Amino acid sequence: MKKGILGNFILLLRYNLGTLILFELFHKGIALILVVPIIKYILESAMHNSGIIYLSTDNIFKILSNPISIVLLIMLLLTLGFYVFFEFTATIICFDKSIRYEKIGIFKLIRLGLQKSLKILNIKNYLLMIFILLIIPLTNLTLTSGFIGELKLPDYILDYIQSNNILNLLYMALMIILYMLVIRWIFSIHEIALNRSSFKEAKNESNRITKGKAIKIFLYSIGTFIVFSIIGYGIYYLIIILTALWTKYYRVGNDLSEIFISRAILFKDFSIFIASVSSFILNLGFISAIYYNYKDITFYKNRQKRVKLSIIKKVTTIIVILILVPIEAMAFSIHSNTLFNIEFFYNTTATAHRGGSIAAPENTLSSFKEAILAQAEYIETDVQETKDGELILIHDSNFKRTTGVDKNVWEVDYDEVKKYDAGNYLNLDYYGEKIPTLDEAIKYVRGRCKLLIEIKLNGNESPDIIEKVIKVIKENRVENQCVIASMNKDVLKKVKELDSSFLTCYLTALAYGDFYTWDYVDIYGIESTFVTKSLINDIHNKGKQIFVWTVNDQDTMSKMIDLNVDSIITDDPFLVNDTIYLKKNDFIKIIADYLF
Repeated sequence: MKKGILGNFILLLRYNLGTLILFELFHKGIALILVVPIIKYILESAMHNSGIIYLSTDNIFKILSNPISIVLLIMLLLTLGFYVFFEFTATIICFDKSIRYEKIGIFKLIRLGLQKSLKILNIKNYLLMIFILLIIPLTNLTLTSGFIGELKLPDYILDYIQSNNILNLLYMALMIILYMLVIRWIFSIHEIALNRSSFKEAKNESNRITKGKAIKIFLYSIGTFIVFSIIGYGIYYLIIILTALWTKYYRVGNDLSEIFISRAILFKDFSIFIASVSSFILNLGFISAIYYNYKDITFYKNRQKRVKLSIIKKVTTIIVILILVPIEAMAFSIHSNTLFNIEFFYNTTATAHRGGSIAAPENTLSSFKEAILAQAEYIETDVQETKDGELILIHDSNFKRTTGVDKNVWEVDYDEVKKYDAGNYLNLDYYGEKIPTLDEAIKYVRGRCKLLIEIKLNGNESPDIIEKVIKVIKENRVENQCVIASMNKDVLKKVKELDSSFLTCYLTALAYGDFYTWDYVDIYGIESTFVTKSLINDIHNKGKQIFVWTVNDQDTMSKMIDLNVDSIITDDPFLVNDTIYLKKNDFIKIIADYLF
């Protein structure tokens, strides 16, 4: 009699659960003490061979054009791919032993997993590397561990794609194709881990198994994610409540509210680590249960062949788990930037990207009004120069996207620019909105909001554009209310040469290495994907600030606030303030206020 998917799932988890947990702890421990240092060493070696000490958007092509550096980067990807595939293969092998009613120890599992993982290094299995490191993380079907996590395009790239109808359609089509590939190839990992040596053979078998079942598998994946999330959050909130009651009725000090908050925060960090361990096991376990069900593979318990773990081994396993879990939880929290803000006090502010551009046309006075209403600390805006030397606020070098006029900034005089409609592209409510000059913008926001002014070089501006920007700022006497920003370091150096009292901001989409000690930079504006706790600490320790861009989703905002960045550059400054309010009044704080 077939057990069915649920029966298989219970058996897969129950039979070798201790070994599974030990392996996950081992796998994450290896990441912290071995894999991460190796990857950092390879990356820094590639940078050294390219003659650079930091990595940012202005020198990324140096490393990509150096043959030795390219070889080192390939080694980096192979190391990462092997490590990730090792987790898949060892876990699947453990599940396979469980479905056969066979026990397996941690050392044997590690040995078999390492042997099977070598298949990913075979040149003919290059597509497996792409599948593991790119396709599965991009689709975010909860089949990635905490070390890799989900992979997503940076927000500024997504914004650019979504602003173009053709690119947006192509992107959506690509994502649909990737989802279909993951569903069709989902069992190829099991096949290559257990039965095949070639990924081509493995995916062909997976295609055969999933034929006509793709929608059902997709619904199973969504359903299990919802169920596991509900159970996980239910357990989390229950333990928080029990912790509060324990603190209240078993007094150990005077300030019970502070004691409870400290305990709750420690548990929150701990629960993030537990979730990273359990989610991979649970999701891969359920997919494995579907795999055995669809392949119609059933094993029956043979009591004569069954090997039992001795009581000593069981006790030893439990003790090792109890020792390793807290240690790795703390190390994982530090490494993964999950440490919570214990003070419940947040210093992060909002910087309105091109004004409140989610509600009003970007880089217009209407968008600035929205930013002021949202109580943003800064308004980020872009300055370029027209043919006759006027400084206007526009991001693109061409007017077409925001005005419909297919002309470049340096081709037209300001008298013509004044006739353009910069609001109709958003909606009719802003029909007739004009492109403001820098002088108009400063006069409008003076005393109500600070300005983060990015000087955008297009190669056709006058040599004295920096001097002209500084002159406008000084004429309006708002030097202490403006920061001059650029993706070009030379611009910031020139600003400091002209007037060292001006604050400067270096904008980069990529940040790694020794770049935060530059004396001509006061603020580092970094794309949120590359922001880490250690990077923030390094910048703050130098007495400088860090702004992150462009963050429009609440989850990333919440993470950045916990990391204590100085400001979040966003199209929606209202959402930043809402997120800070919610964090100041989250479940832990509500319970503390209610009980203490």
